[in-house]
Amino acid sequence: MKRFVILFSVLLLWSTVYAQPDIPEENIPKDIPSEVREEIEKLYFESDYRRGKAVIELGEMGEKAAPAIPFLIALLKDWDVNENAVLALGRIGKPAVEPLISALKDEDEWVQQFAAKALGYTRNKRAVAPLISTFKDEHWGVCLEAAEALGRVGKPAIKPLIAALKDKDKNVRAYAADALGYIQDSSAVEPLIATLNDEDGSVRMYSAGALGEIKDSRAVESLVAALKDKDWRVRLGAAEALGKIKDNHAVEPLNAALNDKNKDVRKQVAEAMRKIKYPLCLEKGENALLDGKFDEAFAYYDTAVQMDSTSSGAYRGRGLAKQGLGDAEGALENYNRAVEHLTTGDDYSGVTIDVYIRRGLIRYMLGDYDGAISDYDYVITKGLAYHHRLELGPSYYYRGLAKATKGDLEGAIADYDEAIEVDPCFAEPLVERGFLRAKTGDLEGAHEDLNEALELTDNPEFKAKIQEILNSIKQ
Repeated sequence: MKRFVILFSVLLLWSTVYAQPDIPEENIPKDIPSEVREEIEKLYFESDYRRGKAVIELGEMGEKAAPAIPFLIALLKDWDVNENAVLALGRIGKPAVEPLISALKDEDEWVQQFAAKALGYTRNKRAVAPLISTFKDEHWGVCLEAAEALGRVGKPAIKPLIAALKDKDKNVRAYAADALGYIQDSSAVEPLIATLNDEDGSVRMYSAGALGEIKDSRAVESLVAALKDKDWRVRLGAAEALGKIKDNHAVEPLNAALNDKNKDVRKQVAEAMRKIKYPLCLEKGENALLDGKFDEAFAYYDTAVQMDSTSSGAYRGRGLAKQGLGDAEGALENYNRAVEHLTTGDDYSGVTIDVYIRRGLIRYMLGDYDGAISDYDYVITKGLAYHHRLELGPSYYYRGLAKATKGDLEGAIADYDEAIEVDPCFAEPLVERGFLRAKTGDLEGAHEDLNEALELTDNPEFKAKIQEILNSIKQ
């Protein structure tokens, strides 16, 4: 609590007093490009907006802005623009690396943190060793920032970090494991598995977390063993990692871990089981649907709903199962719930469109023609907006059926026209258009549509239906 009060007070002080570079303005070099000098001079403005804009401009200049590096590093203390200064130094790149390495030893903890962050954005391998050396720093914030920065440096940091897992300093081992989690390279899996046996609990905890980020099934057996670690933080980290890897072999051990004496561990174990079992239920539900086992499919999707009551995919699956069982009302209820839980980013995803199409058909079957038309309006509007017109044939067709049933023959024919234009081999709208043409007196057009539909279908029953309609039409 004391640390929070002090930190809040410092932030409040820095937020009320603007910071200039602690380099006298007259020390700005004269022999530098004029555009660079001009932006450096703006760093001394009182307006944080203008200082921030100048910092961004310097970053966009890249290495050309190298003379601005000391001034940008000085602004790492300026809470109004320091995040922009970090990005600018990262964009300047190689020329900023050595000055930033020096800044890692600044007496100000926050300067150290932001210098580490900027080094990560340079993605320069020269930064690897100095960043690893900060793992011995007394300030944990600096260590964590350095670990994340090494994650941005990426591949050049992997071997040094793996070597650091054996460092005599437990903090170095712990933060090295954390950094390897950011990089997410499979070559670190075996070394991290070995570190799960480290004598220090923090090292084991970070190793478990890193293995979860890498998501390699080779780690499952060791993470399962870690569910019985004496340190609750390790058990929690192992459970979280298993949830991220989503290997079915972890279900039984996780089930046993639901009795852990620590409530936070129990909560994480339950979440891990949900993450593993939820996609498994969806997969098994889909397979059961394909096999025509609708009761079984409903049971799997129902379990998925219990694990995630906001899952549109699970409600859709329950709707499909109900539809397969002949329960139109039950199907409609589940399709309604699926639509309710669709996310805003799903405007034209496969699940979204399928749910609206199926709900529209169920509404049509139940006599809710306006509802059916509304659903197909949605599908067609979104499909056109996302340039998927070629996929809209069935939606035009079903909307045409609903309009025809309501007596809107002109609207129905227009929809059948669209369905046929999108897919000239789609026989059903040809038949329906032929029937309506006959009904409105266009016998020639009716014969043309129905004869064309006869040529397109190989289904004997459908052929017989078409022939029956033809026979009933008189020229």
